[in-house]
Amino acid sequence: MDKRSRAVMATFVPAKAVTGVSFALQPPAPSASAPVNLTTVVTPSDATRPIAYTWQFGDGRAPLITTSSVVTHAFALPGTYTVQVTASNGYGVPVSYSKQIVIAAAAPEDYFIYLPVALRNFK
Repeated sequence: MDKRSRAVMATFVPAKAVTGVSFALQPPAPSASAPVNLTTVVTPSDATRPIAYTWQFGDGRAPLITTSSVVTHAFALPGTYTVQVTASNGYGVPVSYSKQIVIAAAAPEDYFIYLPVALRNFK
């Protein structure tokens, strides 16, 4: 039996806590019923993954919990909503950011009304 020993080198990489979070939205001036993409930015950018995000949209819907840095949401009605995201990776304390978002009324659709034309013979 061959008894060989192997040396294993391990490098310790310390965990980095999330210390800040914010988000941007696209389109910047959203309207009701249209999808809005919200993209998070965490600091430090090399924080230990995975990062859990909890979204509260302020429109009465249940919070959304995800590990994706991009989410899509549609607000049913126009108005001003306070949107909050909380980020945590299990190291340090969770951090939150909130922003008021104004949702405009949906643009009216083009409707065409065709009316019958009545011609009279005037003499």
